[in-house]
Amino acid sequence: MIPARRIAFAAAGALRRGGVPARVLPALRHRRRVADQAGLDPRQRLANLAGALVVAPRLRPGCSPVARWCSSTT
Repeated sequence: MIPARRIAFAAAGALRRGGVPARVLPALRHRRRVADQAGLDPRQRLANLAGALVVAPRLRPGCSPVARWCSSTT
């Protein structure tokens, strides 16, 4: 499993245990490939990732692609 996906599932689980209805959504998509970041300094990493990810074009109504949450009323 991709590390970011594993982190997202862990965060959603922690939120649910705290009483917040949360689930992982496929909110981000790769626009282009990125280079291996090993050996890159912070500025090079930023340039490497700039524009590489985009918000998925379609999310359910009531979902926030920024905070990646959905209200329980939708």
